[in-house]
Amino acid sequence: MTGKVEKQMSAEHKSLNCSLPDAPPNGHILGIHYDTNGAAELLSDEIYFVCEEGFRLIGSETRKCLPNGTWTGSSSTCLDPKLSLTSECDVTKCLNGGKCAGGSCVCGRGYYGNSCELDIDECRNQNQPTTEIIPDDVGSMAKRAANDNGGLCRHKCVNTPGSFHCVCPQGYNLHKSGDCRDVNECSIGSHNCSRDKQCFNTGGSFECVHVTCPNNYRRTSPFVCERDSCRNANCRKNPIRINFNFIDLPRSLPPPVDIYRMRAKKRTIPENVRNRFQIVRSSHPGIFGVKKLDPVTGILVLRRPLDGVRNATVDFELRETTSTRPRRINAKYVTRLVIFVSPFDF
Repeated sequence: MTGKVEKQMSAEHKSLNCSLPDAPPNGHILGIHYDTNGAAELLSDEIYFVCEEGFRLIGSETRKCLPNGTWTGSSSTCLDPKLSLTSECDVTKCLNGGKCAGGSCVCGRGYYGNSCELDIDECRNQNQPTTEIIPDDVGSMAKRAANDNGGLCRHKCVNTPGSFHCVCPQGYNLHKSGDCRDVNECSIGSHNCSRDKQCFNTGGSFECVHVTCPNNYRRTSPFVCERDSCRNANCRKNPIRINFNFIDLPRSLPPPVDIYRMRAKKRTIPENVRNRFQIVRSSHPGIFGVKKLDPVTGILVLRRPLDGVRNATVDFELRETTSTRPRRINAKYVTRLVIFVSPFDF
């Protein structure tokens, strides 16, 4: 029996409007009932096919009524294995490019099911790439290095019938491997920085940066401020030099991770001199820390996640003092790190 059936479900369901399929010969449809006038009604949005004893079901065992009025799955047939020489392929037909082989459908890439009617969701449970930070030899900038770990897409995977495609956010180009490669707006000239500012490339974007020296300092290069000659003791307490460095980091760095290395200019120091590395100012206290690698090298460390941080400023100081008491400060050098955090995990 074929007919138009419609049943008003509870408030959280839309009305169903699917044509009821025929029951297979030697089989039955479950999930419907008939009113006193013999009209069929769906009990839910699913129906079930069963065969009489001795017959084998070919096709979908369960089909679901979709809001657009169509059914999922494929038509069903009950075969008598003792009498019928008909194969599953002859009855159900192989869909979506599948081929009949040995009495069953061999599905092409991206599909599965008895008739190759079901799409494989390649995006489900895909491995996500990870990112780590590796400081360069001179510690002037932190560099990113991606370790794919077999992920299909770096940013977003979109499932399509029989396949999938990758999508990158604005500011990135999609690579054939599924990776998202950052567009360097500074090198290709697509930025809008004025002449008095420097373009600094960040993950997916750029920043226009400019260094302003504090009072009693003069700029000796685009990112270095030198202290003017001192005429009083208070002036000599200030750093001799302030270096400005800009770093971009992905948001999901797993701490602890080294992000910047500072070295003393003198690689060998006298016995009566001691170098101390410390944070003297931070826009986000507690997120960054310091460790001393050797007598002339200190490292700025990310100690806590960058959750919610878009940019941060850290004054990282090298203080040269005498090693004997009373300790006397010989010199101070500060590196001001301006850190831009990408809104993405890469």
